[in-house]
Amino acid sequence: MDSSTLIPANGWIMHDKIIWRELDHRGFMAKGIILEVSDYRNSANDIRNRYSDKIDSLIRLIYQSTQKLHLQVYWAVDSDFRKMLNQYDEDTENLADNKWTYQVRKERYNRYVKMMKERKLRREKCYLFASYKITNKLPSGLERNDLLKYYEAELNNATHIFSDFEQKVKSVLGNENTKITPMNDKDHFLAMFEYANPGYQQRPLTDPYENLLKYEAERRKTEPSYCWQQEPIEKLVFKSGIKGNNHRGTGADFGFYHDGCYNDIILLERWGSRAFPGQYYELTSLPFLDYSISCNLYPLPLDKEKKKLINQIDRLKTEMNQDSKSESHIVTIEAKRERLMNYEAGLTYPFECHYVIRVWDEDKGELRKKIIE
Repeated sequence: MDSSTLIPANGWIMHDKIIWRELDHRGFMAKGIILEVSDYRNSANDIRNRYSDKIDSLIRLIYQSTQKLHLQVYWAVDSDFRKMLNQYDEDTENLADNKWTYQVRKERYNRYVKMMKERKLRREKCYLFASYKITNKLPSGLERNDLLKYYEAELNNATHIFSDFEQKVKSVLGNENTKITPMNDKDHFLAMFEYANPGYQQRPLTDPYENLLKYEAERRKTEPSYCWQQEPIEKLVFKSGIKGNNHRGTGADFGFYHDGCYNDIILLERWGSRAFPGQYYELTSLPFLDYSISCNLYPLPLDKEKKKLINQIDRLKTEMNQDSKSESHIVTIEAKRERLMNYEAGLTYPFECHYVIRVWDEDKGELRKKIIE
């Protein structure tokens, strides 16, 4: 692969799922859920703590799934209310018969459009993606009909796995304060398009999905069987291509250049030794809009992690017997024992967790300011 160009893993959006690579043991299957959560910033502590417990229960669902699932929580913020405001203005034109009502609604529409262009509005989005590695190997020598049956069976299996997961998510989080919407092909496309094209928010474009349907209609004039879902993700959403080092030298102070924006990525593999309430809120309340946060959760083998803890406790005991008793050793042993007991009781499970913070800007100097902030 050319070092100046990073080609993303390819896949397809179809059957309300995302298929990465191939539909066999070489590939992965994924599906997203849109989470719309009420604002808990001014809620009482006991209410926020109860919701925190629900999130813990949601994470434990990974171990209760019939398939080994990986989770990604993707959060982003922008100022794009174009669709809602255009619908509001259309309703005004069609339904506002009263002159006073018409003027008031028009004034409000113009005011919010101005605020949107000045990026004074704030719209937060949160997606929950579940994925798993396909384990079934494609038998060799299959005829076309048998091959289609194999793929249909794999897709049906994925439908069952994700439906089971969605029901569990709804049972844990679903109530009057949280709206849970399984993503369809349109939702998957729009989420990936926005992620891959951060600069499109600043351009006066129409809805990218509408553009896609128009392109499909044009192609069908000459290719009646054409469907946009037969196009790979790379072609659908990576409009500019990720030219990672095209504008980047050895001593560059940014990560990569894409879609007219300079990008930087911060990876957090672990938090500090001290945590405090509201530390995630600080990350999602930065004074700018051009950034996103991905939290990737990978379940670790429970038996292996138990054995690792036991070995660590035994090693610390040996060190204590050889040297004088250290208070730090005693505290560490007790902490590891408590974690082991929680594993045994099923109260907690081991995970590997990565936080990926992506920041971008059209100007390199502004990007550096955002990173420093």
